[in-house]
Amino acid sequence: MLGIVLLMGPLSYFYKPLQKQIVWRRTLGIWSAIYALLHTIVILDGWVEWNLERLFFIFTPPGQPWILHPGFALANMIGILALIYYLMLTVTSNDWSIKLLGKKSWKYLQQKTTVLYTLVILHTLYFLFFHEPENPNWFKGPFIVMIVFIFILRVSAFLKAVKRKSLKKAD
Repeated sequence: MLGIVLLMGPLSYFYKPLQKQIVWRRTLGIWSAIYALLHTIVILDGWVEWNLERLFFIFTPPGQPWILHPGFALANMIGILALIYYLMLTVTSNDWSIKLLGKKSWKYLQQKTTVLYTLVILHTLYFLFFHEPENPNWFKGPFIVMIVFIFILRVSAFLKAVKRKSLKKAD
């Protein structure tokens, strides 16, 4: 869902009818954050069993000690930071926050979704490719395609905006 939110702006540069759908970004972003929160609750309840130390230790067979693993711990810390940022964006995704923060400050915060996106990518990359690399995961291919597509589309939209601005200056 976060990928869709990030695609809506650049896609609207290339396909004008999508500009009317931009209003759905806020709603999709909020639902995306709700799913991230549910993901966290499932992990905390099902695996961590609300013992937060376990967020930094790798699974071991029953009866054996838990092993601290730097990559695993870092990936989970990145996930926690992403969730905090997600919640900040979600709590401020309303008209009341625009009035409270001022439009310029609110817009600055909301336009920093690329920070969130980067954190989510790093968190997901670890669990898809490094945590248990020998285990196949069907989501690896679509994940890479999504990252590349979002990158290409955002760069293309940026270049189109630069070109549009330079053409206006020429006039």
